[in-house]
Amino acid sequence: MNQEFAQFEEIILLLLENDNEIRNQAELEFQNLYEQDPEACFQLLLACVEMSKEDAVKSLLLVLLRRAVVSSGSLYSKFSNKTKELIKNSLLEQLTNQKTRYIQKLICDVIIAIKIQPQKTNEWNDLLSIIFNIFENGNINLCELMMYILRELCLELKDDIIKYHEDLINYFRSFLSEKSEMKLRLSSLKTFLIYILIIPQEKQKQIIGILPATFDVIKGLIKEGDNDLANQCLQELVTTGRTSIDIFLNYYQELLDLCLGIVECEESKEDYLLQHISIEMLLMMIESAPGKALQTKGFLEKIVLIAFDLLCKIKEEDEINEWTNSGIIYFEPTPTNIGESILERISLRLGGNPLISISFSIIPDLLESKDWKLNYAGLKGIESISEGCKNEFEQDFEQLIGNILPFITNENYRVSYQALDALGQLTTDHTPLIQSFYTKKIMPLLIECLLVNNKYIQINSASVIIVFANQIPNSKMILHFLDKLLKILLEIIENSEDIPLQEQCMSALSSVLSACNGEIIGKYYKELIEFLKQIVISTNEKKEYKGIRGRTFECISTLANCIGKQTFNKDANEIFEYMITTQKSKDFSPHDPQFNFILKSWQKFALTFKESFEPYLEYLIPLLIESASQKLDSVVVNDDEDDEEKQRELIGRTIIISGKKKIGINTLSIQERFQSIELLYDLLCIIKMPLLPWIKKISKVIIPHLTFLFHDKIRQFSSQSLPIIVEILITSFENGNKEIDEQLINETVKENLFYLSITVTDEGILENLPFHLDAIATIISLSKNYINSKTLKPILELLPQLIKDSQNRKSENQLQFQNPNLYKLNYDEEDIDIQIEERMQNEELISQYLSETIEGLIKYHYDDFLPLFIKKLSNYYIDLAKKCSISFGRNATTVMSIVYYMNTKESATRQFFGAGVFAMRGKDSFAKVAQLISELLVQGIEKYGSGEEEQQKENINEKEYSSDEDEYDDEDGITTTMLVYDNAVSAIGKILYYQTDAIQFDVLAPFWLNCLPIQNDSDESKKNINYLCNWIEKENEIILGKNNKNLSKIIQIFVFVLDTDLVDENVTNKIIQILEKLNQQFSLKDWKLLIDNWQNNDLIEKFSELLNNFEKN
Repeated sequence: MNQEFAQFEEIILLLLENDNEIRNQAELEFQNLYEQDPEACFQLLLACVEMSKEDAVKSLLLVLLRRAVVSSGSLYSKFSNKTKELIKNSLLEQLTNQKTRYIQKLICDVIIAIKIQPQKTNEWNDLLSIIFNIFENGNINLCELMMYILRELCLELKDDIIKYHEDLINYFRSFLSEKSEMKLRLSSLKTFLIYILIIPQEKQKQIIGILPATFDVIKGLIKEGDNDLANQCLQELVTTGRTSIDIFLNYYQELLDLCLGIVECEESKEDYLLQHISIEMLLMMIESAPGKALQTKGFLEKIVLIAFDLLCKIKEEDEINEWTNSGIIYFEPTPTNIGESILERISLRLGGNPLISISFSIIPDLLESKDWKLNYAGLKGIESISEGCKNEFEQDFEQLIGNILPFITNENYRVSYQALDALGQLTTDHTPLIQSFYTKKIMPLLIECLLVNNKYIQINSASVIIVFANQIPNSKMILHFLDKLLKILLEIIENSEDIPLQEQCMSALSSVLSACNGEIIGKYYKELIEFLKQIVISTNEKKEYKGIRGRTFECISTLANCIGKQTFNKDANEIFEYMITTQKSKDFSPHDPQFNFILKSWQKFALTFKESFEPYLEYLIPLLIESASQKLDSVVVNDDEDDEEKQRELIGRTIIISGKKKIGINTLSIQERFQSIELLYDLLCIIKMPLLPWIKKISKVIIPHLTFLFHDKIRQFSSQSLPIIVEILITSFENGNKEIDEQLINETVKENLFYLSITVTDEGILENLPFHLDAIATIISLSKNYINSKTLKPILELLPQLIKDSQNRKSENQLQFQNPNLYKLNYDEEDIDIQIEERMQNEELISQYLSETIEGLIKYHYDDFLPLFIKKLSNYYIDLAKKCSISFGRNATTVMSIVYYMNTKESATRQFFGAGVFAMRGKDSFAKVAQLISELLVQGIEKYGSGEEEQQKENINEKEYSSDEDEYDDEDGITTTMLVYDNAVSAIGKILYYQTDAIQFDVLAPFWLNCLPIQNDSDESKKNINYLCNWIEKENEIILGKNNKNLSKIIQIFVFVLDTDLVDENVTNKIIQILEKLNQQFSLKDWKLLIDNWQNNDLIEKFSELLNNFEKN
């Protein structure tokens, strides 16, 4: 053993060598040893940990141990129980004896790995018991380590942890108290906040009381001056708050006091990381319960003052490139971007009304100051609250613009730059108001800034021109400045040596051209096209100019769109050739700076040339498909990862939380993906049929984007594209295209409906739902007879829940609309009515498209749809019927009406009568639903009965019996139930008589016969007795029954109706003829046997008289 240990220790030491070759060889030897005998290798690793005196060696050994468990958990699970016990005891002993903190943590990591890795083998069952025993023994160091282990186990083994809920509450309460040492309190706080995330909602109430203790821990750390640890704790608090904010709202005031105390504390005012996280917690509280924030006296004033104070703390740098943040994202929060974030988020959540008066009690003084920093802060404040205060700004826009414009040309470039930023934001938020009334004031200033000898001011001025020109409502507004503006932009592009400035000016030129019509730009066309061609040619071989070259192509496409294809035609082939040559170059790929610009250029050319663009589709569509299929630029970072470079990579990305991981998606790549999907949709709408050669590839690209998480509009455009794809396929097939067949159409529709059903189920944005439902409804209507039951299955299964959810949301919206005061904690008082109304309008759209979906199903696929309606949808019939733009169709209407109205007797009478009429007149069209309707009629009869019981009750005691549902229709005591019964029985008779081949006659006829006679509706009685007579005359075996077993019932019916208004003269004659014929065949004895089971003596007496009359005659 000693020799083995010595050899093993030598390998471990070699793993620590700096020489790569030696270390690689040692790793290979270690791997061989482990593979030969993993159990022995594990024991040797543990022995080395025990015997080693160097922490570096111990840490390596423990890392190897953990890696062995994690990577080969299945091997560990096969170790002998003796070895496992040895490993556990050794780890616990070393954890107790070890004094070095990070070595203890590594031992804990091995323990955690053993517990959670082989989940199916349920290793170390008594670990939680061991943890709780250590808690009881009170060793501070060990308790802290056990809290660390527990924290890591929470997310992995939450069901096991929650079983100890009561015990854990007691431990948290004890360890978080001021009596405990700070390091144990700190570890307990982190575990407690993780525990909040895993416990079910019903148990959360039990832990609310512990929260203040976590606030006390943070206060204690601040008091001790340990800002780093306080920052960590607040980070944990924010992380928990993002998913369980409702718990924190129970201590709203306490949290506000804590965070405001940190922000206002002199000692922490220079610690911007701590300030930033404290403010983040404050903003989360405001955003979660804005009503409470508004009700907390003085709070809003404080937070706004803090924001402006931070804005004023801009750093003064010597070099201009140190203050511009153009294209730079800083990892560390600065005072100015913290202040900006506060104002922006508050204004968006609370609205402008509460914020505007506070902000503009501060801003004027800042703008009037001679200190450029205060001017900067005032302008930054206006920019920050612009979007949230949109309505309030527009009430006094003249003064607002008057506050900003004087600073546009300020001699301090930082102030000028910020004034341009503010103007750009106002232009974005208040277009086209600002262009309509202030173009004459603004354009000269922007042109002046283009002439300033400072590239940053020039770039920012060009940026504002882009925003300004893109939304200008009338091209004549820019006409007065066009000569000068074009001249300056062309000069900068041609003569500047600064590439970013050239690129931005080219983009500005493109925006200006897009604001002009062909008539205005006509006189400049020749000069512009030659200039732009020259840029394309001169930048061809220079990699650093690819950005400007791509923008030039886009500018040319804008010019073509503006001037029209007739004028551009003479230059089109040359430009297209340049673009095609660029695409064919070896290094052209989605990573090429020209790629997206060329894509956009083809898009504009396609919109300009429309159908005549077809020859060039082969260059555009592959680009689009490649762009939309590119893997997104993403970064995955673990929560516990301390690598600052990794964390820095998340900045500026769209963040998705997945367990312990943060996935950061490059926002620019998401925007590029959106542009590709939007362009595909535009082309499908405009060009349609020429896209057939690529339609399969386009469909393959579109479908995955139905569930694209990172951009709502991408999901919208994807779902709206699918009906057009189906339409193209069907039109091609019907026009005789042999490459398209019914199977392809069916497969495409089946795939589309399947993924749309998933999209509808998973859609988190309610405003997107109408787009998806519209796509479903359109596809069902388009596909008609090209699809089958299997294709429709996902939609048929989804509809009931969709309709139910919609009805529930309608009820909730109506309740909120009627009682808005109940919801003012969650909405700004001024906006709640608007928000509820918008939700109600959205719900109406959802109902409309649901109804259109059902309409298509009924119109083309009602055999599949009607059973679903009967089982699950009938309660929603009225609402659905109101939304349909055309009739459901007679068959569907009859069935759906019967199902719905069967629930009320008065309505059922009308519907049952209508079913009978339809059976008589519908002929072949009714045959498809005859069996279904007959079954519904039987259900109605069984549900309501004949009404005889109610009449008997009335006869017994008229005063004691009354029914709101069964009001009497006439003086003869005929109840609604009786009329329901008679009309149902009559409808069955008509179905039997007119739809004999469409129903199960042998089952339905005996049921109908048993229900006769109809006693309360003489008109229906005459018809049904006539049917009965006709069948008897034809000696119908089913009506008469085997061996004439039904004859007794038939004679009883005839006797009952004779000499009443239930039959007319014609039917009476038929009955008499039938009875006379039978009398000739029957002896007196036969008659007596026939009526022997009759219970009604009056009928027996009446029949005897009838027989006597026959004898006399």
